[in-house]
Order: sequence, then structure tokens, then C-alpha cells
Amino acid sequence: MPRWVPAQLKRSATLSSSATRSTISNQMSACETSRGEWTRRPQRQPRCSPTIVLKDVMAATPSAFGSFYNEKRAASDLRKYREKGPNRWTGALIQALKAEDVAGATLLDIGGGIGAIQHELLAAGVTSVTSVDASAPYLDGAREESERRGYGDRVTYVHGDFARIADSIPAADIVTLDRVVNVYPDWERLLRLSAERARRLYGVVYPRDTPFVRVSILALNLALRGPVRAAIHPDAAIEQMLRESGLTPHFSRSVGPVWQVAVYRRRV
Repeated sequence: MPRWVPAQLKRSATLSSSATRSTISNQMSACETSRGEWTRRPQRQPRCSPTIVLKDVMAATPSAFGSFYNEKRAASDLRKYREKGPNRWTGALIQALKAEDVAGATLLDIGGGIGAIQHELLAAGVTSVTSVDASAPYLDGAREESERRGYGDRVTYVHGDFARIADSIPAADIVTLDRVVNVYPDWERLLRLSAERARRLYGVVYPRDTPFVRVSILALNLALRGPVRAAIHPDAAIEQMLRESGLTPHFSRSVGPVWQVAVYRRRV
């Protein structure tokens, strides 16, 4: 299977939540395990890097998604990241964001996998990160790497489907979605809700709308025959939705034959 195939199928799931933003904010600041709606995954380090889980809705997550984005795949991605660093498209997004001076900023990374964007931007001066992902193994991989780098106390991990729990996720200066839009079923809602939480910058990586990519994704979907289905959305449609959310295009670059990397700015 080509290297880019599993990478582009970012994690997705179905969750629901009635929690408020203040609930997660309190968990981020106090780093406490409470009874009832919220729990914290067992920690291996003394410093605070909680994983917040919605107990009452995690049962609704399709098991097939968790089985695809499993421990073996997460471990492989983490190992490759440690050996080679971010892949080209993720690296292009990271560099474009770093050029905007991220020192002192906060980051919301949606579907960030093993956390390449988080790790690189924390090293560049980002002060704190909220990482939301539907795959527990990938969150564990991201936490393992942040702890290894000494940033564990600056990241809060939320296990869930962002589009279903968005009301409980705090806004951030920077919001990123790296190869998430192309596999999320309700991609328009995902874009709208994530864009609303970007106070300053919004970074996104998605497949280019070209004949080659369309044929490649069709073949991919036929080959996998699983619950994760990739799709292509026109650049114009993505840009229009983000403009309607108060963002304006700032940077756009094609990386290889497959990926488009874009950064948007919040209109002042």
C-alpha cells in the first residue's frame, strides 16, 4: 500500500456531548479526575497531560474506526516521525505557521494523530495545545512523544469526535486539520465548527481536486471497502466556507501530486 494512503485517512468517529467549554478549561487548569461524565486515562508521568474522555458517549464510537487507527498503526507512524520528522505536506503547513510567529500562541489540533504539528509548534514557542482525536492509540502516541520532549504538561488530550463535542472545546489562536476534511462525512460542519474556534490562524491539508487524485481515491475506497471513505472537496467550496466563517486565504501550496496546504487568517 502506498505510504500516503494510510496517512490520508485521518481518524473520525461519532460522539455527542453536553459538556461546556468551562468544563474542559477546568480540567486543563486543574488536571483532576472527576467522577461521572469525565474521566482521565492512567498517566505514566508525574506532570499533567490528561486525556479527557466522554464516558457516556464513547460507546457510540464505531469500533471499525478504532480498529483501523489502532496501536500498531500509531506505533508505526510515531516511529517514522522520530526517524524522519514530519512528512512533506505536514512540514509545509508547520513552516507556513511558524512564519507567522507562533510564540506565545495556543493551538487546537484536530485529528492530529501522533502530534507532529503539536510537537513542532511547541518547540517553536506555542504555549499550550488541545489535541482532539477519535483514536485513543494515536492520542497515546502523541502524549508519549510530548512527554519524551518535555512538553507533557502543556498538552491536554481529548478523546472524541470534534464535530460532536465542539461546543465544549475552547477556542485557540491556531487551529489545524491535517488530512482530516477528506475523510470526515459531514465535512462542511467540521470546517464551520473548527473555523469558529480559530482566533488568528487556520491551517488545513486536504487532497487536490485533480483527475489523478480522484482516480487514486476511488481505487483506495474500492480496495479498503471499510468504514473510512476518502473524498475530494473543491478548493472553491472549502475557501467559501472558511470565508463565511471570517477567515481569509493567506498561504496556499501544492505538495506533491496529492496534497494542498493552506493557511487562513482571521479578518480583523
